[in-house]
Amino acid sequence: MSSGNSTPESYDSMAAESRRLAEEAVHSETARLLISQAIDYESKAAELRGEPPLAWSDAFSIGHDALDAEHRYLVEAINEIFAAFDADLPQPEIRSRLNALKVAITKHLRHESTVLERIKNGIYDDGQQRRPPPTFVKAMSAAAIEEHIAEHVDSLARVGALVADATHTSCLELKAWFVDHAIKHDSHLKSIFQAM
Repeated sequence: MSSGNSTPESYDSMAAESRRLAEEAVHSETARLLISQAIDYESKAAELRGEPPLAWSDAFSIGHDALDAEHRYLVEAINEIFAAFDADLPQPEIRSRLNALKVAITKHLRHESTVLERIKNGIYDDGQQRRPPPTFVKAMSAAAIEEHIAEHVDSLARVGALVADATHTSCLELKAWFVDHAIKHDSHLKSIFQAM
């Protein structure tokens, strides 16, 4: 796309097309990539409108009230960090916000890991009398859950490095991390909670 066509409307149009293609995608990985692309386009449109750079998307929701609330908080916190850079706040204020985000991400990933462990062990109960069907839990291999939990360790290291960097570029990386986490890595959680 040429810079002359970079309008909020053009990005909205591309986002809509990406979402349409995602709905028609045969492979889940292709659908996830298209949703991520749509979110990126929506974020660019929001930025051109002067709105926060990371817009909330229903694609970030996984169907677990507490985890979804944490996802919403992370989106807001990332947007606040962008705003701090845009307002040219002093570096200690920016670093304080980044450290608070790191703490929130750490708590979120620990909470999510606990939920995964409880699902893996067949003892998950969210207080809503919902439990994953036994056949579905068996289909969720322990290896996939362990891989997801290991990804949390990698995420914490990545977030730690971005917080230490404390630059506007690190904000862009945090935004990319969140979209990757919510869309790619949490997609099987969404499947679990939708099946319950």
